[in-house]
Amino acid sequence: MKRLTVLLFILAYCLTITLQAQDVPAKFAPIQHAGDTLIICTKTFGKDIRGYNRDTPVKIYLLKDKIVKVEAMTNRETREYFAPVKEKLLHVWNGLTVKEAKAKKVDVITEATVSSRAIIETVQRGLEYYEKNK
Repeated sequence: MKRLTVLLFILAYCLTITLQAQDVPAKFAPIQHAGDTLIICTKTFGKDIRGYNRDTPVKIYLLKDKIVKVEAMTNRETREYFAPVKEKLLHVWNGLTVKEAKAKKVDVITEATVSSRAIIETVQRGLEYYEKNK
C-alpha cells in the first residue's frame, strides 16, 4: 500500500510538471500580434542558445515580411558587456526582409563576443521559426 501511494504521488508530480511546462504565459508565446505587426518571441524555443550567463531571448518585430526591430528581452547577461550588444548589434537587421536577414553575415561585438554570438544565433532561429510557422 505504501509503495502504491508513493508511486501515485510521483505520477501526480510528473503530470503537474508536464502540464506547467505546457502552460506558456501569453507574453512568451512564440508568435504574437500587435496590430499589423507580428512579433516572434524566442523565449520558449531559444533556451538552448547560451550567452555568457544564460539564454538571450529576443523579440523580432515584423511588418509585411520586413524586420522593424529586434529587441532584447530580460536576460542574465552582465549589463556592462551586454550594453554594446544592444547599442551596436540589435539594429543591424532593421529594414531587412526575412530572406535578407537570414543571409546577412553579422559580425560579433568584440567586447561581448559570447553574448553577441548568442543574439545572432537567436535571431536566426527566430527567423527560421517565423518562416516555418507564418
